Amino acid sequence: TFIASGNVIFDAPAKPALLERRIEKQLHSALGYEVDTFIRSLAEVRQVVADVEGQFAAQLANGSKVYVGFLRALPPVENQRQVMALSNDVDVMSFGERDLYWLCHKSMAETTVTGPRLAKALGGSTTARNITSLRKLIVTCEV
Repeated sequence: TFIASGNVIFDAPAKPALLERRIEKQLHSALGYEVDTFIRSLAEVRQVVADVEGQFAAQLANGSKVYVGFLRALPPVENQRQVMALSNDVDVMSFGERDLYWLCHKSMAETTVTGPRLAKALGGSTTARNITSLRKLIVTCEV
């Protein structure tokens, strides 16, 4: 596990979608409730970080935070519109290849977007990680 964040680093030969289902089944069995699982390869995490750093370089330099919401796939266009409509002076939403990018100009305590509100707009679940945690995850995997 990685910094008690819900991230687990592992190597497996099976396809990610199959692993997600297997892991979800085991977590449900062990915990008694559903736990959505999102698998990304190290190359995919590197690409997400590069995309975020390219798209939000100026904002990151000014102290804004970026959170990456991992998704199984991009939601339908209507749900993407609903998510984009959550954007305002504090929060700016955009999408990557199969991830949600959430630029927050203030602290998460000052955001106007709540988890349930975001899940409703997405029409499904996500799990979000701070870009700083993703950078640390990459370094850990490279050691």
